[in-house]
Amino acid sequence: MSQAMSVEHLCDVIGVRFDPAAFDAGPVAINLHLTDLSENHVLGVGRSAIHHRPNAVDPDAAASMHTDRATLAAALDDVEVLERAEIDGDAEMVRAFFASLTVFGPSALIEPG
Repeated sequence: MSQAMSVEHLCDVIGVRFDPAAFDAGPVAINLHLTDLSENHVLGVGRSAIHHRPNAVDPDAAASMHTDRATLAAALDDVEVLERAEIDGDAEMVRAFFASLTVFGPSALIEPG
């Protein structure tokens, strides 16, 4: 489902899933260039919060990631997917950031018997 979301909504999901206790870097900025959409975004992390700037590039960003929307969406659940992305700059910080996202699994459904 996340592969059909806009980049703005994906950034919202990242903000919900972000666990600041699992990420010790910051404040940092990550430039996101979505190759399939020809869009630029800045994802910032600071003070235990995420912020997003569409149609922007931060010249002082710690890293720049070039990928498509599907790979970005898949990275929300599996940091290993970032191997498909081109990351310039601090690639380990980008991986650590995506590893800090909480992955929600399915819940057991209990039906009345």
